[in-house]
Amino acid sequence: MITAKDYVEEILRAGFTAKFNTTSGEIVLGDTTICDNGTDINISLAKDNAKLDIKVVFTEKSAMASLTAFTGDDNIKFVPENGIVFNVYGLKKPEGIRQIIVPYSCCTHTAYCNDYDKMFEKTQAFFAKYGDKHFNAITICGENFKTWFSANTVRMSTDCECISTMTGSFASVSVADDPFVAIKQNYLDARALGGITAPLKHERSSTIDKFKGLGWCTWNAFEEDYDENKIFEKLEKLKALNVPIDWVLLDDGWLVHDEDKKLLSLKMDSKKFPRGMKAFVDTVKSYGVKHVGLWHTIVGYWYGMVEGSEAHLEQKENLIQLENGMIVPSLDPETGYKFWDDWYRYFAESGIDFVKIDSQTTYTHQLRNRDKSVRELMPIVYGYIEKAANKYFDGDIINCMGMDILNTQSRPHTLISRNGEDFWIDSMPASQFTYLMAQNVYNSINHDQMYHCDYDMWWSTDVTATKAGVLRTVSGSISYLSDPQEGFDADKIMPTLDEDGSVLMGDHAGYPTLDCMYEGNGTGVLKVWNEYGNSYGIAAFNSSEVDSGDNISLDNISGIDLDRDYVCYEYFSKSFTRMDKTTRIEFELKLDDVMAYSLYPIECDEGGEYIMLGNTQKYTGYASKFKKKTYLSEIF
Repeated sequence: MITAKDYVEEILRAGFTAKFNTTSGEIVLGDTTICDNGTDINISLAKDNAKLDIKVVFTEKSAMASLTAFTGDDNIKFVPENGIVFNVYGLKKPEGIRQIIVPYSCCTHTAYCNDYDKMFEKTQAFFAKYGDKHFNAITICGENFKTWFSANTVRMSTDCECISTMTGSFASVSVADDPFVAIKQNYLDARALGGITAPLKHERSSTIDKFKGLGWCTWNAFEEDYDENKIFEKLEKLKALNVPIDWVLLDDGWLVHDEDKKLLSLKMDSKKFPRGMKAFVDTVKSYGVKHVGLWHTIVGYWYGMVEGSEAHLEQKENLIQLENGMIVPSLDPETGYKFWDDWYRYFAESGIDFVKIDSQTTYTHQLRNRDKSVRELMPIVYGYIEKAANKYFDGDIINCMGMDILNTQSRPHTLISRNGEDFWIDSMPASQFTYLMAQNVYNSINHDQMYHCDYDMWWSTDVTATKAGVLRTVSGSISYLSDPQEGFDADKIMPTLDEDGSVLMGDHAGYPTLDCMYEGNGTGVLKVWNEYGNSYGIAAFNSSEVDSGDNISLDNISGIDLDRDYVCYEYFSKSFTRMDKTTRIEFELKLDDVMAYSLYPIECDEGGEYIMLGNTQKYTGYASKFKKKTYLSEIF
């Protein structure tokens, strides 16, 4: 297999079957016809009046598949889960498969296997390695369904029992010599062909401008147990340390709710904030904070609003009651928008600059079994929320717990999206940090194609602080603190910031090095890389439970110019090394160790060879905007 078309033809040669699961039982389709027109392949399967038409369209490097499926009777509906199932047989075994999976509702994670029959039940995307070729496959939301890959199967679900005809794209595959090139091309082609209808990352109208500096969040510091004075005390401590905080996020805890996690009021809790929201925000900004944001869920609070409460009565005409009893913003575009417009106006008039929206994938579950597919409903929900956010906050939303394709492929404008689970490492810091790091790094490969990945908050006073800080500088993520301890450690914070106080941030999300892409290289070390212009950063973390060793080499960085020489600087050893494509920089890591490398291309002028060197007091100066021309004669 060499091209995406070869991959599709391999599936057809190996053989596949299709069945419908309907309200009248299982329909196994046969009567297959295949027509290869060169630029596309059309496949038709039928059983009595039931019919399935698949069209695979090819670009130079990709293949995208769409379908139209009819149960044969308008009164016969697809069942909500696995309404269509394709079984694929006898595919050639790859050398390795890196999967992006959904083990539970909120976030994607990663898994490795070496055979298609071992793939996870809910796989959102995967890479398969065949020799020097990397195949990337992604699932796509159709017009009224979503798609999963699993062991030798592709499954489509409507999440309702009201649809007799499914239509739309369901998957795309691309092939390249480099896995990161393969997935980027796959998304570009699926978008250009109309399969992915939401904007890709570079097309989104929102920006990260408000989040280029360091942030602070209330959640790990206090959970819900905070008031304005506790927040001011934290800001005083940061000010005393000369740690520049550009933005502050009030997480869960500022709203009034009952014991069932239902909202009583849409106003800020007057007991915790007796002066009101505007006076509180003004005080926060008096500390030099530029932007203040508020947390809420996609329905206001976890389980909506209390019936008969102030919140319910104020917005009654803009709310509906779901079948499970939850009172939530209306699913009608006009009245749903009115709710968010009213609430966000109150925020904006009080000086709020952005919001964080939680519990997004959970809402896709709560919307099941209605008179429309969840796929049809989510663009409506995101459409009116983001319309209001655009009006009042320049569209600045931190999306949270929403990594299902029903979320990611439905948002029209917003750019930032949480890339993994909550940063919470109290009980087993080393293993939990490793778990969260791997989750975020491998998630980034897929999630970064559509969103600016948010690795969540970190703690400067924890035993993981150095590793967490280094990870942030190669992650490409926005960066924000939430120490649960009394104070902060400026010595751990400042190496993550550029000379102007902005976060050291690469050109994209942090990715695993090529030798860590699949099963790993057997060392127990995870290496993460990023780039900024023509400079590169690599962080190496010991992910095992014993001391480990590995090496840094140019050929494990995607896209680097192997015909150039580089100078490599490592922060902790304070060492410089000249590198070419044959160089291997060996290192040893104890259990909690980390190495932080910056690679600078060597230039030459009349004064000799030089590099544009980033600040060596920063973990990874590769991402600095303030590089200094430094001749190699000054270094070696």
